[in-house]
Amino acid sequence: MQKRTYLLPLALSALLLAACNQQSNDSAKKESASPAPAATSSQMEESGKAPQDTSKVVATVNGAPITEDQLEMHLSRLRRQPALQGVSPAELKKASLEALVNQELLVQQAEKEGIDKRPDIIMELAQQRRGLLGNTLLRERLEASHFSDNQLKEEYGKLFATPTYEYKARHILLNSEQQARDVIAQLAKGANFAKLAKEKSIGPSKNSGGELGWISPKQVVPEFGAALATLDKGGYTKTPVKTQFGWHVIELEDKREVPPPPFEQVKPQLEQKLQRQALSDYIDRLRGKAKVDILLKDEAAPAPTAGEAPKAAEAAPANQNSDTAEVPSENGNANGEKPATENGAANGTEAPEANGTEAPQENDTSNGEAAPQESGNANGGAQ
Repeated sequence: MQKRTYLLPLALSALLLAACNQQSNDSAKKESASPAPAATSSQMEESGKAPQDTSKVVATVNGAPITEDQLEMHLSRLRRQPALQGVSPAELKKASLEALVNQELLVQQAEKEGIDKRPDIIMELAQQRRGLLGNTLLRERLEASHFSDNQLKEEYGKLFATPTYEYKARHILLNSEQQARDVIAQLAKGANFAKLAKEKSIGPSKNSGGELGWISPKQVVPEFGAALATLDKGGYTKTPVKTQFGWHVIELEDKREVPPPPFEQVKPQLEQKLQRQALSDYIDRLRGKAKVDILLKDEAAPAPTAGEAPKAAEAAPANQNSDTAEVPSENGNANGEKPATENGAANGTEAPEANGTEAPQENDTSNGEAAPQESGNANGGAQ
């Protein structure tokens, strides 16, 4: 027990200092809601805005007081640390005080060494102050914003007004445009698509006749998804489809409309979307009333060297292998079928995400030619 009592304050000190450092790094983020690290007395005096902390003094370090309010502020932060959930309140409070003592010792030594006078440190402290004030204002505006069910249902109607579809498809992946045109010519003469896929395709789905199963356009690269959307049931692409993986000939076997998720299922995300939009509108209003002069000049991008532009256009999306392109078969059947029922949405319709951005595209390229797009943010639909 003695050993544990000795080690716990050290662990808490590390967590406390890490939390302070993390907050300074995150001070410009909207989501940051943690209080800024306590400023030293000398910094408070220099700013002329020293708070009147009249709470009980619980410890002193070379005469500098540590108060109950300071202790509670840091305790509230530490209580959110998952690693400390099993620590008793009394033990956590005692260890937290030890951590504050260690922090004050470090601060005093830093001041003795003149660290607080360094220009970069002064700028960082000023940035922490700006971040805390700005984030507090945004957080309070967010907490005060509420939307009725009618407003949420109106937003729901906008988001899901346009039907979305899934497609049951096959494809043949080839190395060249001419090879793809030759395959299309054979199809025009009545050749069987699945048989040609087994004979000609260079992708892993060739063994199943190019079958991809049910897929959503958001699961595949844009060129492939766009081509799918133009096809009628039973039709195939009359011109080759070029992607970074090669040349595709695509056949649409079936098409089905995907119903939107129930309102109650996406209600929290809808509210978050409207809240964020309200904050964005609030900032826009502030900018509209302010005089903002951007003095930083745009720097011209360096001209690409010969051959760079085509290479960039052909580059595979992040987290993908350039030699695979098939729709991921994870959670699907053995031939690569991938049911689009992600993110808890009914029948594959993605729920809107709080930040209103596109749904994440699949990163997995296991056994695939119709490669997923680059990753986005979670749960699209809230554009």
